[in-house]
Amino acid sequence: MRRTFVYLFQAALLVCGLTACSDDDSQVTVTKDTIGVRLSLSAAPMAAEGTTRADSPMNPELENPIRTLAVMQFDAEGLHTRGPATYHFIDFINGTLDGKTGTGIPQSADGVLETTLDNITLTSGAGYVCLIANISEEDVDDFYTDYKESGQTEGNIRYSQFKKWKLPFNYSDDPEGENSTSGHIANMYMFGSYEGDVDASTAGSLSVVLGRMASRLDVVLSNETGEDITDLLVYHFDNVSHEAYVYPSAGGVTPQPGPGITHTTVANPETGVTFAAGETQTNYFYIAGNWAATADDATAFHLFYKTYKPETGDSDAEGEIARVALGNMAPEYSEANQQGYWLNRNTLYQFTFHIKKARNASTRAGTESIQKASDGRCHVTVMLPAGD
Repeated sequence: MRRTFVYLFQAALLVCGLTACSDDDSQVTVTKDTIGVRLSLSAAPMAAEGTTRADSPMNPELENPIRTLAVMQFDAEGLHTRGPATYHFIDFINGTLDGKTGTGIPQSADGVLETTLDNITLTSGAGYVCLIANISEEDVDDFYTDYKESGQTEGNIRYSQFKKWKLPFNYSDDPEGENSTSGHIANMYMFGSYEGDVDASTAGSLSVVLGRMASRLDVVLSNETGEDITDLLVYHFDNVSHEAYVYPSAGGVTPQPGPGITHTTVANPETGVTFAAGETQTNYFYIAGNWAATADDATAFHLFYKTYKPETGDSDAEGEIARVALGNMAPEYSEANQQGYWLNRNTLYQFTFHIKKARNASTRAGTESIQKASDGRCHVTVMLPAGD
């Protein structure tokens, strides 16, 4: 079995930061050291071209709107003290600001992709305003408790400590049937921040774009064998990260070794699922962005044929037909480049597996070739054994 690293060409690498702008018509209220700002926020787009899940025909962006939002302000020295002019928790599902209704927060059962909020109270002056989407108030409380250092009082935190904050990624892994939720995650965390003055004369209106903490992997399997595939054909991802840093430049978490999540059945004789000749199957998956150092550590696409027994401990995998390491760089550059085996957050990776059949027993099964086509996708040819 040849183990191959493939360059997943990025269809879109989206900025996880934000911009600030002035608005002469903004609703600004100033009282001593506080200012009520107009806060405009939106979820950064993640390019998608005709990809859907069997159970969810909507555009992928609609699967992960902003449902909750924590607002945390740090001063120019990087200090934050939790208070009514430095911290807010916004719940768009219930339309509340810091637990109160009637505050002008829009209410939507599905959350929002973009909105403008008036009179959000902040402290005037230079500093940083950080927005974290789709976390709970318990997540915030845990952050203040778990990341404070000896001698710090509850609710006091430094920007350097904030950059160490990691959130867990919980994946759904229901592999069977057309309504598989494999690859869905419980919470699509997002982050955006503003750096500069919070002042009525210069930044009465703040505009923030939030980027997702996950990568998106678009996977297409194409049956080009000339016949129906009725034997077991399954894939999953190895070495998947189960947490991610909130702050984008803080680094990437090293993937967790071993068989991962998103087990997806393409054909199964026991359930009568057949991968018909000429058919294509398309799925997309969200996985926490990570910084793997080597091909062995990198998140990998793992395809099994006839037998599905992932490797455990000292036991080798059985039924493996292809294992493809995922990352940013081409094979000849990956080992020498720090980012070669990374999966960047809020980035779309697209690849297609062309499943073919060997003409005779002398043709080796497994990964045959890798190439980039004009459509920007990475194409991998996988040969099934002859005579099956």
